[in-house]
Amino acid sequence: MKIPIRLTKSLTQELLDYKKKVGASYLLEKYLVEPNIKDWYEKRKVEVRASHIMIRPDSTGEAGARNKAQAILDSIKLGKTFEEMVQKYSQDQSIKDQYQVSVDHLVEVIENLLINGSQVS
Repeated sequence: MKIPIRLTKSLTQELLDYKKKVGASYLLEKYLVEPNIKDWYEKRKVEVRASHIMIRPDSTGEAGARNKAQAILDSIKLGKTFEEMVQKYSQDQSIKDQYQVSVDHLVEVIENLLINGSQVS
């Protein structure tokens, strides 16, 4: 047995407001929150061994930093290892030891390259 409900103007307005609030919350959850949580979870499962060479242009200027980077790249092309160059030239002390990181902590461009199995130099 259905109970008849008399829809007054205020009840109708309350139902519309409720629909808007619940609908917006549902849409945010379904299309924004849930997919991003799944993406974040999947990225957290992947760990990579990473290091980089940071060259700060503050002491040599941009041209000096570019020249130093080119000299390092030339050394690698002539047979020096990237790891040797990291130890010798990186100005980022926190990365001199290569370490495992989950890919969600990396810049998106590097993250995508590493997930796809490419090396970044």
